[in-house]
Amino acid sequence: SDAGPQAATDAQQAAADALAAFPDSKAVMGALCRLQSALLTLDAHIVPAHKHRVQLKMRQVAMAASEAAALQLHFEISPTVPEIGSTAEARLSWHVADTANAPRLSATLQGSGQLDCGAFSDTGDAGRRRAMTAPLTISAPPIDAMAGWHGIMAGPASLHAEVCLHVGDSQFVLPLCPDTIFSTKPRQTGHIAPARTLLRLGEDTGFDMQLLPDATVPAAEDAKLSLPDGWQFEAAPAASSTGMSGRVTLASDARAGHYRIHATLADEPVYTAQELAYAHIRRQTRFSRAAADIALVDTAGLDGLTIGWIDGGVDEAHHWAGQLGAQIVQLDDSDLQSGSFDGLDVLVAGVFAGGTRPVNQSMRYIRPWIEAGGHFVSQYHRPVDNWDRATSSPLPLQPGTPSIRWRVTDASAPVQMLQPDHPLFAGPNPITDKDFGGWIKERGLYFASEWDQAYVPLLAMSDSGEKPLEGSLLAAEIGAGSHVHCALNLFYQMDHMVVGAFRLFANLLTPFNGK
Repeated sequence: SDAGPQAATDAQQAAADALAAFPDSKAVMGALCRLQSALLTLDAHIVPAHKHRVQLKMRQVAMAASEAAALQLHFEISPTVPEIGSTAEARLSWHVADTANAPRLSATLQGSGQLDCGAFSDTGDAGRRRAMTAPLTISAPPIDAMAGWHGIMAGPASLHAEVCLHVGDSQFVLPLCPDTIFSTKPRQTGHIAPARTLLRLGEDTGFDMQLLPDATVPAAEDAKLSLPDGWQFEAAPAASSTGMSGRVTLASDARAGHYRIHATLADEPVYTAQELAYAHIRRQTRFSRAAADIALVDTAGLDGLTIGWIDGGVDEAHHWAGQLGAQIVQLDDSDLQSGSFDGLDVLVAGVFAGGTRPVNQSMRYIRPWIEAGGHFVSQYHRPVDNWDRATSSPLPLQPGTPSIRWRVTDASAPVQMLQPDHPLFAGPNPITDKDFGGWIKERGLYFASEWDQAYVPLLAMSDSGEKPLEGSLLAAEIGAGSHVHCALNLFYQMDHMVVGAFRLFANLLTPFNGK
């Protein structure tokens, strides 16, 4: 059919006419009406893969029509931040410059699933200032106060009004977001402490917990925890009306896994508010269900080990090492530059530690300490961030470049154990394929591309369609000691309660000599 190509030609001409007619608003509007008609015809004939281009142009034309009509549109919600379970009012108002030739407006209210949007009704104003309102019923979950829709490439995801300008036989549809970032709020806010807990299966039978509401809780408002089957909570005597504390006891038959506990107050779910305030964005609020995450792990502990930690400020893996029973000693720069490692069984360089800490300068002390029987663990590091092939590691080792080629971004990518009988996999936890299940975000990054022949690659993995990489986990015996270089994203997995990551982490921190 020739209708599509002709419509495209007509649309181009109408757009040119609209530009040429500016600032004659009446002539501009006439050209926009012809442009809209041509775009509707084009949309009906164009292939689906390109419809988005035409629909984008129609949104742009609607914006131009609003300007040509000199409409001053405002969209407000009252109250600005309604509470879950309440009803709010959406108010669309505008100013008419030319009452005789003003376009007629209609609108529909649209929003996400927790919003019951009513129909707009005219307030009856016939002067220059006009308005219509619609009821809005709010349900859970709360809607975060995040940055508003600020473009025209895609439709707004949250609450908005589809405003239709009727000009003669033409209709222009303009999506309009509220003037103020729209959000809703829960009735109950607070948090559960601790937010994350690591327990060893067979060793730990329970843990202390607190529910801390943000507001004073009347005695009549019962607080409840949603516990896994068979788990028990024994509340401590109430010291105040501002929270609840007690002890959670595990079920006797509890299995290893990731568990999550939520809370309710007066039968309403408790949410935690997170305020985001940075110089480059408006203040924003996110809500999430108040939760406590528990990793119940069948793992050996690190009891009896003293670990010197070189913290790079990126990860908190040292926290989990402490939870596994190790004594953590945070090393300062003077310790590194003087080789003060007395009493340490293990030395760990945190993620990116060499970028801000004198690891390279300290390697002349770390290498002899390893040879004398020490166990050194280094975590992943950017190759461009102060990494030196000869001095950032006790033996030559180089993270690959460009970095994007030396990572595995598929968190579920198959993992091949190249040396399944290696001491690092044998104990204290026997590592199997199951320990690589349930990972999130990625497997790891900044994999090594070159290494000294003393290192043994232990794992192979890749993203789909790519060549397997073997530089994610390397182990070497150096004198009477050992070095493990780990580019796996273990700290992130542990922060998100991935059970297998804790088991592998315990093995990495346990000294071995392979004999």
